[in-house]
Amino acid sequence: MDFLRNFKRANEFNDNYSKNEITNNNYSNNELRKILLNNIQKLPTPQQEAILLHYFCGYKQKEVSKILNKTDKAT
Repeated sequence: MDFLRNFKRANEFNDNYSKNEITNNNYSNNELRKILLNNIQKLPTPQQEAILLHYFCGYKQKEVSKILNKTDKAT
């Protein structure tokens, strides 16, 4: 989370979809999932693993840290 806060405005996180396009429901849930997974796949593998474990598998940050053998701040 610290990483995302620090680089919230970094260009590497900008994509071709404006916030208005996505929030105006121009996409189905299936299309939004594809967009999300596509963007997650652009991240380095350790970040992908942390995101998937936390947000999709429901592990807490401390649990993800233990699974990945990282400190809490690193995940």
